Amino acid sequence: MKKFAKLTALSLSIALLLTACGKSGGNVGGSASNPQSGNGSVGQNTAGTPKEMVVFSPRLDFQTMDVQNTPSIVTKSIYYLVYNTLVEKDVETNTVVPALAESWTQDSGTEITFTLRQGVKFHDGSDFTAADVKFTYEKAMESAGSATKLASLERIDTEGDYTVKVTLKSVNMDFLDLLTDPSLSIMSKTAFENLGEEKGIQQGTGPYKYTEWKQGSYLELEANEDYWDGAPVTPKLRVQYISENSSRLIAVQTGELDFCQDPPGSELPNIAANKDLRLITYPSATVDFVAFNVNEAPMNNPDVRKAIAYAINRQDIIDGVFLGNAIELNNIMHSSNAYYSEIEGTEYNVEKAKELLAKAGYADGLTLTLATNTTSDSQAACTVIQALLDEIGITVKIDVMENATLTATMSAGVGYHMCYSRWSGYAFGPDTGIREMLYTGGSNNYAHYSDPKMDQMIDEALTIEDNAERMAAYKAIEEYSDEVMAVYPILVENYTFVARKSVQNILEPLGPIMNLREVAAYD
Repeated sequence: MKKFAKLTALSLSIALLLTACGKSGGNVGGSASNPQSGNGSVGQNTAGTPKEMVVFSPRLDFQTMDVQNTPSIVTKSIYYLVYNTLVEKDVETNTVVPALAESWTQDSGTEITFTLRQGVKFHDGSDFTAADVKFTYEKAMESAGSATKLASLERIDTEGDYTVKVTLKSVNMDFLDLLTDPSLSIMSKTAFENLGEEKGIQQGTGPYKYTEWKQGSYLELEANEDYWDGAPVTPKLRVQYISENSSRLIAVQTGELDFCQDPPGSELPNIAANKDLRLITYPSATVDFVAFNVNEAPMNNPDVRKAIAYAINRQDIIDGVFLGNAIELNNIMHSSNAYYSEIEGTEYNVEKAKELLAKAGYADGLTLTLATNTTSDSQAACTVIQALLDEIGITVKIDVMENATLTATMSAGVGYHMCYSRWSGYAFGPDTGIREMLYTGGSNNYAHYSDPKMDQMIDEALTIEDNAERMAAYKAIEEYSDEVMAVYPILVENYTFVARKSVQNILEPLGPIMNLREVAAYD
C-alpha cells in the first residue's frame, strides 16, 4: 500500500532555480510528475545493491523522545519513520487516507467510528489494539504540545480490540486532518506503563525503530522487518547532526553523508552543475510572515499596517535572501491547502504606502522595532524590509533575539512593533493556521489581534460540511485577513536537499513532514 507520490530528484539549472518561482506553488525547475531519467522506485532499481546504511544530516538536531510535545519539524519527520498515526495524508490528492485505521464511518457530524488494522505489531512484538489508540489520545489531551489538536474531542470509546469511536464536542471538519500530525502517533500503552516515559514511547509501529541516540550528535534507526506495509529497502538510517550548512555540504561531497538538508544558498549554482550531486527542492509548509503587534501604537492603526504591507516587496526578499528558492505568498492560506483561493491581495505599491501613511498622520515618518531570531536568512530578510520601509520614511530598528527569547517576547506582546517569523502548521487542515495566527488568544497570534468578526468567521467555517460552501467561507476569511492586515504573509520556503547521485526516493513531503520512509542509496 505504497500510497505516496514519488518525487524523484530534479537536477536544476541555476537559471531555473533563480527564475521559476511563481505565486501558485510547485517545484522549482520541474514537477513531481516529471522525474529525472534513471531514478527508479524502490524495488525497481537495477543500478546496484542497496547500501546497508544511508546517512542524512538535517538542519536541526533530533530533540526529544516525547512524541506529543515535539518542538520541531525535523523531529516530527523522524517520528514519521518510527510511528504511525491513525490516518495519513496522501500528497497526490491532499486527502486523508487509511493508516492504522483501515476505514472509518462518519456516524454523525460529531461521531466517527474507526475500524483498526489487525495483525499490526509494535516494535517490541506486542499487538496494536484499540486500547493503544484510546491511551494515546487521552494522554495527548493532557499534553501541553498536543492538547489543542484534540480540543474538540469529548470522549473516546473502544468497542472490542479493533474498533474505536470518537465523540466530538461540536462539528469539526478538520478533525481527521489533525489526526495526521505525527505528534498524535499511536504509542504502546503497555510499553509506556511498564517501562516509563523515556523508554515506553519508543515502541512504535512504523517502518523503522530506534537503536541508538546521542543528542547533539546522531540518531540511528533500524528497519522494522515486520512492518505491516512492507519492510523498507534500506536496513539502517543514521541521522547525523552537523550544525553548519557549509559543513553538511562538504560531508556530502566527501561521501561522509549520502544527503543533507539546506546547503548554503551561495553554493546552489555549483551543486546544480555538479554531475556527482543531485539538487532536490520542493515547497514546504513553512510560511514566512510579518506580524504587526496591535498592542503597540501605532500598529493598532490598520492604515499603518496596510502602508507597511504595500511597502514590502516580497520578491526582493525571495531574490536577495533565498536566491529565488522560495514562492511568493499574498494570502494567509498556504497555497498547497485544498481551501486556498486566489485573491487579489496586497501587492508592492510605494505610492499607495505613502498615501496610507499620510492618512494615518505619519507623513513625516516614524520609528519602529522589528523583532526576529538569530538565523541568517531571517536577519537578512529584516535588513531588506528595513531598506524598503526607509523609502516611505519609516526607520526600522532590528532587534535580534535567541529563538526562545523571541518566542517569549512575541507571546507576551510587549517590546516590539513587528516581528518576522515563520510557522509550519498549515498542513493539518485549513483551520489550524488561521485559528492559531488570527483567532483571539491563538497560540501563534503574535499580532495579538482580537476581532469578534474574525473569530466568528473562523468558528463557522470549521463546522460547514458542504465543501463548496466551506471553500467560500475560507475565501471570505482570506479576503478579510488581507483587509485588516494583522499578519502579512511573505513567502513559502522550499525544502532543499543535496544528495549524492546514488540516493533515490526522497519523497514529496507530507506538508511540513519530510517523507524519508523509502529513501535508499545504491553502490
